[in-house]
Amino acid sequence: MIDGAVGVAIIFAPTFTMVLGLRFLQGIGIAGLIPVAMTIIGDLYTGERRLQVMGYLTGVISLGAVVIPTLGGALASIDWRLVFLVYGFCLFLALFFFIALPETSPSVGRSLRQTGSDHESGQSSHSAKEYLLSLFSVLKNRDIRNIMFQALVHYFFLYTLVTFLPIYLALIHGFGEIYSGIALSLQGVFSALIASRAQFVAHYLQWWQRIALGFVMKGCAFLLLPLWPEGSLLIVVSIVIYGLGFGIVSPTIYNRATKLPPKELIGSVVAIFNTMKYIGMTLSPFILGVVLNFTDLQVVFAIVAAFSVIWGGLAFRLAKSGQVYPEDLS
Repeated sequence: MIDGAVGVAIIFAPTFTMVLGLRFLQGIGIAGLIPVAMTIIGDLYTGERRLQVMGYLTGVISLGAVVIPTLGGALASIDWRLVFLVYGFCLFLALFFFIALPETSPSVGRSLRQTGSDHESGQSSHSAKEYLLSLFSVLKNRDIRNIMFQALVHYFFLYTLVTFLPIYLALIHGFGEIYSGIALSLQGVFSALIASRAQFVAHYLQWWQRIALGFVMKGCAFLLLPLWPEGSLLIVVSIVIYGLGFGIVSPTIYNRATKLPPKELIGSVVAIFNTMKYIGMTLSPFILGVVLNFTDLQVVFAIVAAFSVIWGGLAFRLAKSGQVYPEDLS
């Protein structure tokens, strides 16, 4: 409801300051959506089936990245305010989820709700303290910390593409808003295709190999971007490679974020995982925007390409030297 109502309200914002304020409020609504979906999947499924469904989740997210940029680019070519009409769809989703979404809260939560009212306050306080201690203990796990940083860097690179690719296409290649939307949508198509086959990919590559391969592919995509001739459609090659790399990494890290922690702590770990995603999204345009002020887009892409390839190699080494669980080898 918050996401949809505030998103539509941006259309009527009288100033840019008001737009920023409404976007801040909208972020409050958006923040919990994916973590709730991940937690429900973690509650309902296990093993290969969970990886498969997590692949479907990330595939659907990528399909959203197909429709929204294309539609947004078309609407922006008419009036930038019309872009925010898309958020009205969330109001219909809010009603559907309120009616249809299953409750999958852990048995710990259910037992607390069944506790007598006289004893409930003290029990809840004690349980909350134990819960936080358990959460801190879980976060000391090297593999869980690893996956948190994978999420941060993964979405750092995504928002490098989302932020700077349209600028690059406009300034260097002379493409308009609609073409930028199509370009972002194209990476979403290939990301969705590969993410939906996460279980198939997992049969051939171990989880750290999938993460390393995905980051190296994204690095190659950024490395190739400045090399294409001006106005050339060969830039599609970079976009496809990036989409495939993104689609390999996403279900892998989403699945591990729900598999590594104890069942009663999945929700909290996923919430922190999601926070790391948003930190990556925030840092990318800020840090690289500063770099862009002193260099140009080609340098920005070269830096990101090098960082991505190095991170892929580092992820491979760190993960392989850590603890490996039998189900990770599928």
